[in-house]
Amino acid sequence: MRDWSWLIWLQLGCDVGKRKQKAQGPEASSLGRAIDTANVDAKASVDRLKSQLVTYRWWIVLFLVVASVWLGLRGQKPAVMTEEEAAICRGDLACWVGHYGSKAEAGCRHVVEAAAKNGAVWDDEGFGKVLTRWHDQGKGSLQLIGDAVRFEDDNGDLTRMSFSCVFDPSSSRVRLTHLDRSE
Repeated sequence: MRDWSWLIWLQLGCDVGKRKQKAQGPEASSLGRAIDTANVDAKASVDRLKSQLVTYRWWIVLFLVVASVWLGLRGQKPAVMTEEEAAICRGDLACWVGHYGSKAEAGCRHVVEAAAKNGAVWDDEGFGKVLTRWHDQGKGSLQLIGDAVRFEDDNGDLTRMSFSCVFDPSSSRVRLTHLDRSE
């Protein structure tokens, strides 16, 4: 059995070891009941301390999760660009795709998969082969064109499909503008 007296000392603010030394003196026989009571109190304190340690452990885990999320988000671009930044970035397709590309790809992937009756299978490269270009540069909308998906038909056969999606950054909406068999 472990000696938890140091934890009890931290919890109670006293030294249980001093109680044990006193109890082993000449008056040990008369203090038998006091020792038993102290042992019961010590065990209860240890149990209470163990439950508190479990609670503290969860607080530590929560702190570490929050800290790691905060540190992970520190280096990212802000979700919203200022009007001046948007005007500068809108002139450069690479900048615009760098800011909105992941939202556009995720939305396009979702609407393409939703159009599949029996399921969609993406190639290993996924959106790596998708062409991204301006749909309307003035509004900042992007068009994504690709054929890296195969739809499953009723017989379980896979048919390669070509698709085109348009992403509107002002509303974060994606609409499917073209879906056809790819040759």
